[in-house]
Amino acid sequence: MKFAFIEQHAFTWLVNVMCRMLGVSRSGYYDWRGRSPSARTTANLALLDDVRRLQTRHQGR
Repeated sequence: MKFAFIEQHAFTWLVNVMCRMLGVSRSGYYDWRGRSPSARTTANLALLDDVRRLQTRHQGR
């Protein structure tokens, strides 16, 4: 969550400042950026797509 926040706000604040304020290392952040999504994240995104498709099919119910 902290790394995602840093990524979303990298154009607003300096990465090193955000890392220091959030108590994470810059190297950890850059390592996180370079990783591919985990199997859990991939499965969650697929499930979310299914839920949205079903919700649309059933008119938001």
